[in-house]
Amino acid sequence: MNDRTGNSFDISILDFEEQSYLQYEWGEGWVQFELSPKDDGCLLVLKEYIPRLSDHTPKDLSGWHVCLVMFSAVLEGQYMDFPKGEWEKWYEKYVKLLNQL
Repeated sequence: MNDRTGNSFDISILDFEEQSYLQYEWGEGWVQFELSPKDDGCLLVLKEYIPRLSDHTPKDLSGWHVCLVMFSAVLEGQYMDFPKGEWEKWYEKYVKLLNQL
């Protein structure tokens, strides 16, 4: 995986079932995308297991938040570049939220 900063690293697929879910390592935890059939398509659920909170946690959460927005845009036939300003907005919100824990 390339994180768009010129840094690349390997991630391992931990588990998958075709047309159902994909789970892979993400830092010390994991991320899982689940698909469930619906009458008009399917439901995508993103789960991230975070074993401990760190300064990087709000970066991940805001990144996944923006990725889901981008997925929605693609499904609506729209292409968008990574919206860094939107990411920054969500990053600040997640920092505040996690500081309350």
